Amino acid sequence: MEKDSKIYVAGGETLIGSAIIGGLKHRSTPTSFFPPKESPSSPTVYRWIISSRYAPQYIYLAGGKSGGIRANENYPAELMGHNLLIQCHVLESALQHG
Repeated sequence: MEKDSKIYVAGGETLIGSAIIGGLKHRSTPTSFFPPKESPSSPTVYRWIISSRYAPQYIYLAGGKSGGIRANENYPAELMGHNLLIQCHVLESALQHG
């Protein structure tokens, strides 16, 4: 990565996402983060990723739904489905961008 690389941390506001951003900043690697404020599965994020203005060179996927042990026990399919949709959406957007 270069110092001026554009990075998108999907879910940058989550515990894991903020740790990724903090780690990158701590290592004095790229400091250009452009996370949209919407869910990584939204069409806005798709348009944002493929736009020439913001098109990230690196994407970290930390976004997703979690609910702890109780939610994993009670709603495993819903959580997995939601998170797989986010992954597919971000990967498809990145593929379209090139």
